[in-house]
Amino acid sequence: MRLSIVTIYKYESLFELQRTIDSLESQSIKVDELIFVLNSCPEEYVNKAKSCANIESIKIIHNEDKNLYDAMNIGVKTSSMEYILFLNGGDEMFSDTSLKKIKNIIKSKKDVYLFRTLQVFKDNLFIRPGINNLNQLRKFPAHQGFVTKTNIHKKYLYDYEAYPIGADQYLMWKILNDFDYSISEEISAKFNLGGISNSPSFKTINIRYKEKGIIRALKELFKTISLSMLGPKNYFILINFLNGNERLHK
Repeated sequence: MRLSIVTIYKYESLFELQRTIDSLESQSIKVDELIFVLNSCPEEYVNKAKSCANIESIKIIHNEDKNLYDAMNIGVKTSSMEYILFLNGGDEMFSDTSLKKIKNIIKSKKDVYLFRTLQVFKDNLFIRPGINNLNQLRKFPAHQGFVTKTNIHKKYLYDYEAYPIGADQYLMWKILNDFDYSISEEISAKFNLGGISNSPSFKTINIRYKEKGIIRALKELFKTISLSMLGPKNYFILINFLNGNERLHK
């Protein structure tokens, strides 16, 4: 089974993009296809990605749209492999053998595979979910651990107009409701938290209300108050413990 990896780069720090490229270059097997959807990137980084010996095929798309999910839709439509995984700018494979393990697992040809991920916030590391809570992956999948057949994903694109800050979550739930999936205890990738969906605020309360109504907005309000009272570090630790994630000590 061949796998497309899609990387969206829409942020300011080029160090994050470099980290993703280095992670793919260090894999023990070659990347079948890497699709870069770039908003703004110096030519030297584009050339570095093109010259990466560990990538068989690379496609680079310059996209001027500022919306992350629109860029992800472009990546889906461009993919030509049987399966697809998102590893966005700043994300990394969990280890040098992660890609090999993923490709061995997807040989069983299920529609969707759910993998655990490592969440990083400064010096705090949590595996999502803990080994004894694997069923939580069905409730809280991460796109860095969501491998699905490309022909399925092309029928289910990100509806960012209906879900401005959670389109990936809602799309994954929809696919999981409609197709056969398999849960793995393997860890696919690691990523830093800090996006808008992980940073509750009065802005996100309003968006959640428009997305899912008053109950979802009240949950977002509780998160916003908790973040304000505890501070980012303690809030991150609390949320991970409540979700049954496994703390990883360096």
